[in-house]
Formats: sequence, C-alpha cells, structure tokens
Amino acid sequence: MTLQEYDYACESPSKLAASCLLLALTMKNLGGWTPTLEYYSGYSAQDLHSLVKRLNFLLTYQPHDKLNAVCSKYLHR
Repeated sequence: MTLQEYDYACESPSKLAASCLLLALTMKNLGGWTPTLEYYSGYSAQDLHSLVKRLNFLLTYQPHDKLNAVCSKYLHR
C-alpha cells in the first residue's frame, strides 16, 4: 500500500519494514517489540511509533479507489 503513497518515499525501507512488522504483531496480538527485534532491526518501538500510526491510518481510513494498478498487480488469493 505504501508503494502508492508518495509520503512514504522518504522513509528508509528498513524502518518501513520494521514498522509494518510491529503493526502486524500488534494487530494480531502476537506480542510486542521484543529486545531481539530491537537488536536486529536497529529500531526501538519508540522510534517506530509515529510511522506505525501513519501506517495504521493508511490501512484503515484511506479510500482505496485510486491507483488500482499497483493493488491489482500485487493482489494474490
């Protein structure tokens, strides 16, 4: 979803991936950001908090009617 949004182009790919993982862990109640994840990613949960909030907003509140080409390209069953 972030491929369609220019606002996320300035974020580093590693921080974006870590934030997506933290959001997924939180949404699925699979635990939080562990010291192991912090060590290997290089980011603390505090570092990722604002980006996770932006990703959650993008996921839940944005209309999905624009730029459907990227969505359909990566759509799998």
